[in-house]
Amino acid sequence: MARKTVGWRGVFPAVTTQFHEDYSLDLPATQKVIDGLIRDGVSGLIVCGTVGEGTSLSADEKRRVLAAAVEAAKRRVPVLAGIAEYTTAMACDLARDCRTLGVDGLMVMPAMVYSAKPAETVQHFRTVARASELPIMV
Repeated sequence: MARKTVGWRGVFPAVTTQFHEDYSLDLPATQKVIDGLIRDGVSGLIVCGTVGEGTSLSADEKRRVLAAAVEAAKRRVPVLAGIAEYTTAMACDLARDCRTLGVDGLMVMPAMVYSAKPAETVQHFRTVARASELPIMV
């Protein structure tokens, strides 16, 4: 099946996930950051992108942050999930769940902590793309 072409343009910042002092997720504070970014005029949001969440949050925490982001965005701008996992299999698992969570697209990065050869990186992207029908930013 052909992947839908999207016209993502403009500013898509990596949203910073907020935490309580005990390092637990502060989802209301994260939603407040998201609302502020949208009010300031961003074109879309990258959630759990390249500011550390890929390696520091559990699978459940990532999904909770993504669901909270979708709720806060209220369809005003696209919400893209950062897919920056340790393995291709973990990336595929998250990519599959993103549609159910209401995410609009994926920003897929190479598997973390491994310096892949170009062909391996391409294979990673292709495998993750097959795991979800959502549009992808690489």
